[in-house]
Amino acid sequence: MASKSKNTAKKPSGVAPKKPKIVKEKLLPGDEMLMNVSDFNSMKLTFEISNSTTGLSFKKDFKVLLIQIFEKGMELEIPENSCRKGHFLMMKITTVNLQGGDLKFETTAKVDSCSGIDEGSDAAVVSLVQFDEQVWKKLNSAFNRRQEEIEKFLSSVRGYD
Repeated sequence: MASKSKNTAKKPSGVAPKKPKIVKEKLLPGDEMLMNVSDFNSMKLTFEISNSTTGLSFKKDFKVLLIQIFEKGMELEIPENSCRKGHFLMMKITTVNLQGGDLKFETTAKVDSCSGIDEGSDAAVVSLVQFDEQVWKKLNSAFNRRQEEIEKFLSSVRGYD
């Protein structure tokens, strides 16, 4: 008599798992929302950066990430070997989902430091040299507000409110 064996073969690792189906329920009067999904909408940023010292543009297929924002500068995750300390970068930053409307910010920035994060990317700290102060203030305050919202939410979830 042949025994039935369970199929224990794993799916190939290259196969993406199925996304769960999102069901939106209609709230009735008196129902309280525990969480508002729109609270988790992030401000989206796109970067166009070229190194004016070397004359090269950053790779189009690399997604530049904002790590930190400072009073007059920022830290970015960038393609490895795309700049060095002392280089000047021409940057165009576009925001989407920003309260009060989308923003376009252009600046010349000087690289203060650049170090490896992992294979394929570096962390660069840059100081803003030439830029529109008003647009920068709007961008900076939007990030500060968003950070405060996140901290407030996390505090309330943890019961520190």
